[in-house]
Amino acid sequence: TREWWGENHTALTETGVAGIWNDMNEPSLFVPQQSTMPGDVVHPGGGDPKWHAQIHNTYGSLMARATREGLLKLNPQERPFVITRAGYAGLQRHAMQWTGDNSSWWEHLWMSMPQLQNLGLSGVAWAGVDIGGFFGDSNGELLARFTEFGVFQPFCRNHSAKGTINQEPWSFGEPYESVCREMIKLRMRLLPYLYTIFEECHRTGAPIVRPLLFEYPEDETTYSADDEFLFGDSLLVAPITRPGIEHRHVYVPEGTWFHYWTGERFDGPAHILAHAPLGQPPIYFKANKAVAMGAEISHTGEASDPLSLLLHPAEGAAESTLYEDAGNGFGYEEGEYARRSVACEVLGGNIAVRIGEREGSFAPERESVHLELRGVNTRPESVLVNGEEADWGYEEAGGNITVRLAETADEVSVEVRVTGPD
Repeated sequence: TREWWGENHTALTETGVAGIWNDMNEPSLFVPQQSTMPGDVVHPGGGDPKWHAQIHNTYGSLMARATREGLLKLNPQERPFVITRAGYAGLQRHAMQWTGDNSSWWEHLWMSMPQLQNLGLSGVAWAGVDIGGFFGDSNGELLARFTEFGVFQPFCRNHSAKGTINQEPWSFGEPYESVCREMIKLRMRLLPYLYTIFEECHRTGAPIVRPLLFEYPEDETTYSADDEFLFGDSLLVAPITRPGIEHRHVYVPEGTWFHYWTGERFDGPAHILAHAPLGQPPIYFKANKAVAMGAEISHTGEASDPLSLLLHPAEGAAESTLYEDAGNGFGYEEGEYARRSVACEVLGGNIAVRIGEREGSFAPERESVHLELRGVNTRPESVLVNGEEADWGYEEAGGNITVRLAETADEVSVEVRVTGPD
């Protein structure tokens, strides 16, 4: 039956359908409403019959598996894209999941965070909730705040039920439309970083949306911090989940963190009263961690050149990774990928950044990379790239240094002398 199901996707793939969404596959029945298959239905089971009550949760996973296997046979050179509503342990091998029919409630916005963190810890990391809520009518403020959270989900989708009011980003006018637009633009810029942590998840199982306890298990305060999360290991996000407020409590664990919108520095562990006006949810970047960001684009078909490596230097050292490949196909299994480390060390006010030699045979199609250092409040005396004077600029507002580098597969060493040699 699974083979038959997979083969029947031919009519869709031949017309250009690129992905399959398996919905209602608990399976869901409509008589009576909101019901599922009775527990005493018998499944043949290949000669080992089972009651439906025994295999109910497996049904959705096997449907997703059948879809993925069918797409692989029909388009063996393309990565299958399968969404499912139902599933069981091991589902992540076959499909990504969204969490089903939530509601346009502030309570469901809050609930999304522990829900996705628990899914990630359970191995189902490629997941998301319906932005704006599915059942019921949303409003401008709820949609905007939902979007501020939702752009950090692995699966990012605004989705609502028939019969509810429209909740596209433009449906409620300003300022909500602009808030949604700017947050979606931020997600698009973060795609290189997101792709890197997707690959880490694929390779190691590490969640994409992570509870703080995942990275800081020795810190017991993180055990109950379920209304904020880490996006990879370098960003901390703490959305607003109540109407009419612009402040919230945020806990930052050990290390140094920088507020994305203001550049304000916080040394953890610390409890913060964060100001979060509409359009500026609390987002914190971990010091010395390079976050790869693309150019501002409207869709992934546009060229994203240059690539920016955004760094917030602080005393100490840290290392991060950038991963890239073709975005489709299976060439990465044969070494057609590009992985490189980015290490940053700050000592005595001077900043050393080393971009490691590219691993893998994939060559990104761009000409330049910008190393962006934020929060350097003293104009550097010099900036050297591989020992020679660099092409760089400095903005006093925000203390931003931009070092312009040529794309290369070789190791690159950048030295920023702020205090000058002894």
